[in-house]
Amino acid sequence: MQNRDRVGKPTGRKTRSGRPIITLERDIKDKRGRTKIPKGSDVSEISLTIKMDKGNFINIPSVHNNKLYSEAKLKKAVKENRLIPTSHHKTEKAAIEAAKKRSRNLK
Repeated sequence: MQNRDRVGKPTGRKTRSGRPIITLERDIKDKRGRTKIPKGSDVSEISLTIKMDKGNFINIPSVHNNKLYSEAKLKKAVKENRLIPTSHHKTEKAAIEAAKKRSRNLK
């Protein structure tokens, strides 16, 4: 099995919700190319806040099976009912706050 798409190295630990924790093997960049999460950080899901077609916002993990997925692929998977968001919100601000709270509670 090739590991070129792998985001990180499994630590053998899990979050409170049972998601595997990995140590990033590369920096995770934002849309502008700035480092969002540096290499060496321990993560489990890397939440993404996405605006959906009806104007509401969702939070969804962008890491699945140790692979990082794009906003477009995650949005498509939600529309096709292949992935379930961790939360739904009317505003982006509320969604971001909920993602931060979830992150704190997963540790």
